[in-house]
Amino acid sequence: MCGSKRQRASNLWRSKRIRWRSSQASTITVAELALQGKLIASSTFKNTSVFTLVALMYLTMSIPLILLVRHFEKKANRK
Repeated sequence: MCGSKRQRASNLWRSKRIRWRSSQASTITVAELALQGKLIASSTFKNTSVFTLVALMYLTMSIPLILLVRHFEKKANRK
């Protein structure tokens, strides 16, 4: 009984750590994408097109990572 409580607490801690690290990485990514988008938009004057593309790039990168983290969380919770 006590071992399973420790295991659940350990899995919960790992899950939170993964989310925290992925949120840090996404913050850096969003900042970099936004900066590059701003630079391109200021030189081309096509703000809507550039930032739409930036948003699509962000979604293209983040959705697979979200699905991967969910997979690992489910796998960790099964054990």
